[in-house]
Amino acid sequence: MIEIYGSSDDIVCHNGNGEWDEIGCYDEDVLLRIGDEKGGLYVEMSYGKGQGATWTAKVEQIDEGVPIPWDVSISHNMRGEEVGYSVRMKIDCPEGTPFDHVNARSEDA
Repeated sequence: MIEIYGSSDDIVCHNGNGEWDEIGCYDEDVLLRIGDEKGGLYVEMSYGKGQGATWTAKVEQIDEGVPIPWDVSISHNMRGEEVGYSVRMKIDCPEGTPFDHVNARSEDA
């Protein structure tokens, strides 16, 4: 299972490569591809694009006619007992599923 959530206003946290990692993204959206052209999805994480200072998670098919092969859920990212400012996305894909930061800046690659 891959989990993704936003932290602060400039970090996306994920466990897409088998361990927890962070993507710096000040003032930029993060586009991730999970899976491949035969079956997978894109995830876009953005901060402050909606009604407030919160994170948004968006899911998109890889291409027309290509199904999303796993269950995807979105819930609150809890901060202790309180609801935080980010959503947490969970993708029920098998371990080792390809994970790629599509729009990585050269210093992040």
